[in-house]
Amino acid sequence: MGHAVKIYLRPEDIVARPIAPGDSNVLDARIDTIEFLGSYCLVRVAADGLQEQPLTVHLSLNFLSEQDLEPGKPLKLRILPERLRLFDV
Repeated sequence: MGHAVKIYLRPEDIVARPIAPGDSNVLDARIDTIEFLGSYCLVRVAADGLQEQPLTVHLSLNFLSEQDLEPGKPLKLRILPERLRLFDV
């Protein structure tokens, strides 16, 4: 039987593109908030299976504009598994 772990993941370790059909570690998220920080934004997202734990993603202002993204809209994300760090609880 498994045991509980905590996962450490940096915002830059979650990517919104390119996501190809069949890619693994893809998460269907929803944008909660967008914080503009000049040329990039901190985008807080929620997703089923994450319980109450939000994820923060770095996205460029251009990407947000090109994809017409705003709070409440869906966003596909890919988590880079080689960047995950697991810690026993």
